[in-house]
Amino acid sequence: MNSAYCIIGDQFEDVGTRVTTDHRNLIVSIFPERAQSDVVDELVAPFGDVWTHLPVSGDDANRLLFAGMSLLGSIQRAPSDVDRDSFSRAALDSIPNPANDDRFLIISPMTCPLDLVYDDTGDWGDRAIFSHLNSDKAPSPHMLHKALRPRRVSLGTYLLLCPMAMDRALARHLQDIMIVATGLESLLPVEILLQPLYEHARDSFARDDVGWLHVDTHGTSTKIMLGPSRGSGQMASAADLPEQVSVPFVMLVGCELTSGVESIGSVLLERGPSAIWGPCVKFMSLGLTGSDDSQILWYDSFFRSLLEGHDIGRSLLLARQRLTGGSVLKYTWLLLGSSLLSFGAGPDGT
Repeated sequence: MNSAYCIIGDQFEDVGTRVTTDHRNLIVSIFPERAQSDVVDELVAPFGDVWTHLPVSGDDANRLLFAGMSLLGSIQRAPSDVDRDSFSRAALDSIPNPANDDRFLIISPMTCPLDLVYDDTGDWGDRAIFSHLNSDKAPSPHMLHKALRPRRVSLGTYLLLCPMAMDRALARHLQDIMIVATGLESLLPVEILLQPLYEHARDSFARDDVGWLHVDTHGTSTKIMLGPSRGSGQMASAADLPEQVSVPFVMLVGCELTSGVESIGSVLLERGPSAIWGPCVKFMSLGLTGSDDSQILWYDSFFRSLLEGHDIGRSLLLARQRLTGGSVLKYTWLLLGSSLLSFGAGPDGT
């Protein structure tokens, strides 16, 4: 029997194939057709002692999904002046307020960013852990179980892949992600690829020695720039990328790369990674936080939490909590798949 790990307080504990927690774990399936949520109900039955399934269907689902897409559209048009009231009301009518450190898996046919909801006590995205599965129908048993089971793997190499040239007047070595990456090299193997050949960038997804793949690039909902800026800046569709992705955690930092069922992020998740993180909307440079200093703080907090043994969901929550300023854009960079992936120094993740 393979061992799984979970976090209890700040310690790892071997818990066999079960996850135990003092906090609530909630699967929220949001489908207008109740039949899809019924399928989810059957699939999650083996996890019933750990996860609680909350189906949202019919008019409630339609209202929540429409409000979510309307909100994301307004964020893209004017991120500094966003009205989250309608979406928050729709969520509060169907979903219980999360307590601190509650863990949510959102399953929906289009992006439903519950991370953006707020109530009388603050933003949900600063309080609870959220991950997402975008699926037109109930996800496959493999995808759902992968999202619900804890997984602890070898740390491997942190590979920072930058196909595009700097898009602002700043020396590359002063870029936020460069400062963070070079600051980590004493703690784990770090590789940085600046405008590599298209083939080298594409093949990075299939490397089995990489634990974290961080792609900083241009994107659309269905394409990602992998060709170097000094060349044609070639874009790749999902069909151009490896059929088997060996990297357990992929960070796709480009516009709209986690934006829905057909997004690069959602398609790649089907090919092997446990988790993918990135923006579901268009954004400008420094779109996560609004400044170099705060973005350095965010990335450094996130990576160091992972190195301390926290799982990805907990690490993202801690980074969000540390970032007290900035706009609501920080809640539009979503985690797809499992929030329970964690890393260890040894070859077996220990």
